[in-house]
Amino acid sequence: MATRRRALAQRRVAMGFTQETLAEALGVERSTVARWESGSQAPMPGIRRRLADTLTLSLRELVGLIEDQPNHDPEPVGSTPRSSSEQYHQLVHTSVTADNGAEGLPIPGGAPSEPITAEYIESIRQKMRLLLAMDAQFGGNEASTQAVRLFRSTHRWVGASPCPGSLRRDLHSTVGELAEIAGWLLYDANRQQEARRLNHEALYYLRQAGGRSLEILTLQNMSMQAEYLDRPVEALDIAQSVIEANHLTPRVSALFQARSAHALALQGRRVDAEMMFSRARNLFLDGPGADDPSWAYWVDDIQFAWFEAKVRTAQGDHGRSVDIFADALARSPKHRVRGMFSRTTYLFESLVAVGDWRQAESLVPHLEPYIREVGSGRTAAILAGALGTVEAMKVSPSLRDGATHLRGLLGGAQ
Repeated sequence: MATRRRALAQRRVAMGFTQETLAEALGVERSTVARWESGSQAPMPGIRRRLADTLTLSLRELVGLIEDQPNHDPEPVGSTPRSSSEQYHQLVHTSVTADNGAEGLPIPGGAPSEPITAEYIESIRQKMRLLLAMDAQFGGNEASTQAVRLFRSTHRWVGASPCPGSLRRDLHSTVGELAEIAGWLLYDANRQQEARRLNHEALYYLRQAGGRSLEILTLQNMSMQAEYLDRPVEALDIAQSVIEANHLTPRVSALFQARSAHALALQGRRVDAEMMFSRARNLFLDGPGADDPSWAYWVDDIQFAWFEAKVRTAQGDHGRSVDIFADALARSPKHRVRGMFSRTTYLFESLVAVGDWRQAESLVPHLEPYIREVGSGRTAAILAGALGTVEAMKVSPSLRDGATHLRGLLGGAQ
């Protein structure tokens, strides 16, 4: 008889997931997670890295949970998920440190003349998982500061410490991935110039490592940032260069085609945008493939609906984008608080654009707790713009008061 993997189930609960929400995050069926935990089936090798990252574990720790060995459990887990504030303080307490010995996990001890070791590289990966967990719950404002500190420390070590040839590629890949994560977090924190610099650092190290997967993800981030900064020609150039220079899986190709469609729509090229998005949709409908990179899990039905809504918004079809944003928000995992804040804000912005004041007002009480909990400078800037529009229009006193209240909260959260 199969042995139940109690430690795996406990870890899932401790991280705030149900079987259903963990399945959604991984792109598998709930029954698959249930079989993992019952012991009747083990996670396939191709999904173990994604599962480990989602549960903020190393691969070694995940294997320990799969084998149900309590001594591998990275922290005591109970039957009740931690509150958001408890998770935040735990993550910050065990997070990264400044170059010279702040509290937390030192990275690493000694002077940067000591040789790079496999343990050092794994310690960087552990901290990267913590940063991603902080981002999913609390946004990029706090995590970006920690990520920049970690990158500075790591960059200093890589430049001054000898590294065995057998570890060099893994080291460059890890540092490149750290820079990619830092670039994303800085983008979410609305620290755009710094994000651009870290993206270029990521490209440098990832090209040294010779792997294309994370380099493509970094270029995706750069195209996304160019769209946000109202540089659609640059966004299109980046997306098209990836499509032309790489043999992409259908799902990844769909991602870059969707990015291209949005960039075309921002340029007012409506017909071209429609054709590009139609191609993207057809590729997306091919479904996920075994050759998809591990990071492509988030290119799911909800994310693709968000792409379509952004294209419709850029084309001025706010009524259609409202429907799509509302549907995507209703299907979004509620435990992904930063994502919920972002999608609620985009829906609010679209409702304001079409003048649906009643529905916009209904979102005000939902936005308030997100402002208090999530630090996302980019989302806050988008929301502030929509709130400013509300205050400039002839709306009900209750909506005007709500908008003024939210603007005050945004100011206090900065």
